[in-house]
Amino acid sequence: MAIKEKIVKARKYFDIIAAVLGVVAIIMMFIPAVVYKAGTEAEKVYTGLQVIFGYSETTKAGMISVTTNHFAFSFMNLLTYVLFLGGVVVLVLNMLGKSGKFGSFIALACFVVATVFAFCTVAFSVPGVNEILGNAVNAWKVEDLTLSAGPIVAAIMGILASVVCAGKILFK
Repeated sequence: MAIKEKIVKARKYFDIIAAVLGVVAIIMMFIPAVVYKAGTEAEKVYTGLQVIFGYSETTKAGMISVTTNHFAFSFMNLLTYVLFLGGVVVLVLNMLGKSGKFGSFIALACFVVATVFAFCTVAFSVPGVNEILGNAVNAWKVEDLTLSAGPIVAAIMGILASVVCAGKILFK
């Protein structure tokens, strides 16, 4: 019985711990999210922001400049981090006592869905479309992309935040 009493006393810190884990997950959008490797080409690494909001690159050779669109805007990848942010906001409201009875449930749902979406970053990435001789060509194939550290760490933080939220719900 002593262990349960200690857990109940520590329960007031669960929101803080889960919120910090959620913030760390959000920060992961600034580090490499996907790696592009096709054939003998060198690896190219793209951050979460580039994958979410799109990325294009202009190459100049003398008087000729070529713009390559690598990624287009991806709503689903944006939704991943919006859900992490939603979980953190609900937990902050929970700490202030303004989220009502279901605050921990809502935060738990946000973290679980965001965790699943973080693992789907490659599948949710939208290729940029380039025009070559009047034909639209995708910048890359999904098979050439691999998941990098950012979404993996974000998903791990989401799992931990989910466990902490579930612990708060279970230990009343």
